[in-house]
Amino acid sequence: MKFVNMMLRTAPALLLLASVSSVQGAVSDPCAIVPGAYVLNNLTGVGGGCTLGDKVYSNFQSEGLTTNQVQVTFNILDGNEYQLVFQKSQGFSSNFTLSYDISVLTPGKAIIAADAQGNYPFPAGASALTVDVRAAGMTEALFVSTPGAADPGPQGLMNPSATITVRNSFVYGGETLAEVSNSVIQGDISQEEIVPEPGTYALMGSALVGLALLRRKFQV
Repeated sequence: MKFVNMMLRTAPALLLLASVSSVQGAVSDPCAIVPGAYVLNNLTGVGGGCTLGDKVYSNFQSEGLTTNQVQVTFNILDGNEYQLVFQKSQGFSSNFTLSYDISVLTPGKAIIAADAQGNYPFPAGASALTVDVRAAGMTEALFVSTPGAADPGPQGLMNPSATITVRNSFVYGGETLAEVSNSVIQGDISQEEIVPEPGTYALMGSALVGLALLRRKFQV
């Protein structure tokens, strides 16, 4: 009887502890992404990627960075623009590369444009941030940010794609990079709007040449 009474007295405390542990586990889960700040170290090497809205961010890879010192902030600027901001307490003052993949889960949607910018505290220096946005292995948008350079604004993708790769490359030239921002803009896409791959163009060209030769043969 004493054991039963003790269990009844301690049960609420045990339930509260379990509840707190559950909440803490949800907060520390690197794939429970909501708009907010995370540590790059927790995103690197996560199998299957992390989901934000209808986007999956995966395959985070870096060189030259101490990943537990880099903060990644996820922002949804509006319903169609998703932004990642990379920051370090003292800024970036050495060469590094940082890349990741983005995939759209919603059918009929694709990434149609991208934007990127490096924030420098002073308008001088030789440092340079290059951001390469690729779809199907081909460069679709290229941004080069140097101290004092104007923001070029978003660039449209020639081949809108449901999956892209973003690669940031920073070369330190004496000017610290305060932060890096990468944005992608999503839009509706139909089959008719998809630009054929280079291989498709080659096949079309071969077919046209063949038809021209066949027509010439019959005319002779």
